[in-house]
Amino acid sequence: MENQPNQTMDRRCRRTKQAISNAMLELIQEKPLSSITVSELADRADINRKTFYKHYHDTMSVLDEIEDRMVEKIFSNLNRENVLLDIEDPYPFLCRIGEGMRVEGPHMKTLIDAGQETRITQKLDQTVSRMLDSFLQHNTVIDPTTFRFFATFLVAGIRSIYIEILMGKTNIPVERYNEMIAELIGHAKKMLRPAPHTAARF
Repeated sequence: MENQPNQTMDRRCRRTKQAISNAMLELIQEKPLSSITVSELADRADINRKTFYKHYHDTMSVLDEIEDRMVEKIFSNLNRENVLLDIEDPYPFLCRIGEGMRVEGPHMKTLIDAGQETRITQKLDQTVSRMLDSFLQHNTVIDPTTFRFFATFLVAGIRSIYIEILMGKTNIPVERYNEMIAELIGHAKKMLRPAPHTAARF
């Protein structure tokens, strides 16, 4: 029972931070981000300023955490240890990405409507870049220049398509897009194959 006070504190902390996040998402639908104050956030979250500053430095740190959590959830089901396994069977991989975007879609749309698309895009790209760096450190068979070109081109295209779907700019079902992207990956995978004399398994 010694951990009970800590568990209670952790739950209270999570509830407080969730209330602050919800307040931020509500407020940015009502007014420009630059005009949102800590006092407004605290009032909307039903806390005082002192409690707010226990968790965050300012309003932008709240937004940072919302975006970071969103990006983490989108990528949570990917094979981070060996991204080639996802590329080898791309349709399930694309479905997992699409599901992550669907779950986080309402919050992401709120942020994009508030003019935060560039920040979200940068964080998505940074996350992918870290995954690629980790992969390439342990896979010396693949030419890193070719792999990075392939991955950067692919990720930018997928991201743009899913944001189009999210923002209601297309009537094409996400499943059809997934099929077309998977087919494109299938044609392009031969770029990643090592030379015949190189032994490697993908």
